[in-house]
Amino acid sequence: MGVCIELVQLDRAVAVALGYLRQVGIEFSPHPTDDEVRREYEQIWLHLGSRSIENVADLPLMSDPEFLATMGILPRVMVPAFLTDRNLIT
Repeated sequence: MGVCIELVQLDRAVAVALGYLRQVGIEFSPHPTDDEVRREYEQIWLHLGSRSIENVADLPLMSDPEFLATMGILPRVMVPAFLTDRNLIT
């Protein structure tokens, strides 16, 4: 992914990131519709339930290597995602 970003192959960088996410069980379209984005937001709020920000902040830090690797990918693909389809980072 990093090489694709350096070579300004933004669509390819997004495809590589989405391929990784797919391997860890997270499915995203490279060009999600507004309805898909809205449904994802609704799922996030359902998972949060009535937890307060303070409650979420007090949760234990992540230690799972797969989750940590996944969280490391997301910030690196933000600019290519924004430039290829704004709905990827909405």
